[in-house]
Amino acid sequence: MSNWKWLKKLTPQTAWQKFNDLPVEIFVSDFYLNGITDVAEMCQQFALEEVPKLLEGRFFTLKQLEHIALLLCEYVTQYISEQGGIENLKIYTEEELEENFADEGRQIIKSLKRYTTEELIELFGNKTADRVVDLLEEATEE
Repeated sequence: MSNWKWLKKLTPQTAWQKFNDLPVEIFVSDFYLNGITDVAEMCQQFALEEVPKLLEGRFFTLKQLEHIALLLCEYVTQYISEQGGIENLKIYTEEELEENFADEGRQIIKSLKRYTTEELIELFGNKTADRVVDLLEEATEE
């Protein structure tokens, strides 16, 4: 299925789940810390800069990335509306965001440690699995 057919089937919610899936408050907070307060601009920047990284090996036209940005914007705008406005969102500080991402990293490491090297190779392939094993060993040393 071509990228365009696949993308046209996405709803705002499925686009959010596919390309971000972070709580909206964390998404908005990260952009606020970088001086971006306009939701459309947040979503446009995210779609143009992050979506291509998320789906390596897939190429997107500018029109397709703009379509993704619109879906994300619709999702975020709807969420904010349901919360009664942006002033009702929890906006995280830089320290809170760093701690949140550190907690997620620790959780990922804990989950990956349950796998054997052979299982990691099956999941990621040889080259990536070797790097994952190295990272897990480094994390254990800390």
